[in-house]
Amino acid sequence: MNLCKIASNYLNDVPLLRGGIGDAGDMQRAEIYFDETLTDKIIWNPPEIPSFFHFVFYKDNDLTIDTVGQYNNVDTFAQGYQRIEPAYKPNLSINFKSNESDIPLIFGGIYNTDLSQDFWEDNVGITPIILQGQTDLTGFGFDVSFQSDADIEPKHFSFFNLSNEWHNTKSPMDLIEVLGQK
Repeated sequence: MNLCKIASNYLNDVPLLRGGIGDAGDMQRAEIYFDETLTDKIIWNPPEIPSFFHFVFYKDNDLTIDTVGQYNNVDTFAQGYQRIEPAYKPNLSINFKSNESDIPLIFGGIYNTDLSQDFWEDNVGITPIILQGQTDLTGFGFDVSFQSDADIEPKHFSFFNLSNEWHNTKSPMDLIEVLGQK
């Protein structure tokens, strides 16, 4: 039984406004926690494992899914569409805390790779799932909380003028070398 569905967008190998090809969209990844201390974490990167279901059950009956927002800078004009402005997409965190013990709660994530270039598609589906065949319970109760926030200026972005050399870097070390020359 699906408890809810988070729909999102992950763009893989698309033209970027700054030049080149890369990933963009609404989300970067999902971070899944199976305990209320948020220490037992699994990371799901949609293009690496398009169909991902984590079938490990935890006795804490607590599941938190954090979808980490992306800087969406897809070059839609290069794709043949009207240009859209780049934007930071918000993070979304949703937590399910079961009111019953030993609920077989798992994480499920699906990435439709056929739509991986389509900026208008919800090509990612994320859902917490109860495996009803694994329990005799017929009723379930959960405390659900969610939070959404936009990371306006992520730590990995810096706003200052760089020469065109920055656009041609192929590795982090190349970028550090270019920045060291400034």
